[in-house]
Amino acid sequence: LMNIADRSKLNPAIDTTVFQNVVSYIYWSSTTIIGVEHGGWDVNFYSGGVNWSNKSTSRYIRCVRDKN
Repeated sequence: LMNIADRSKLNPAIDTTVFQNVVSYIYWSSTTIIGVEHGGWDVNFYSGGVNWSNKSTSRYIRCVRDKN
């Protein structure tokens, strides 16, 4: 998820020729933070920033997969 964010763009921070109809919200990553029982990584598609939040926080989801 972090790899599809384009930090050179803003609102949305993503290539809109590939990902159309993107809304600049915060999306959950599937990656849990090691050592933080209720923590997970999220990606902000307004700015392209990556942060962590408590898993009880409401976030959007985006299905992605590895090219391999």
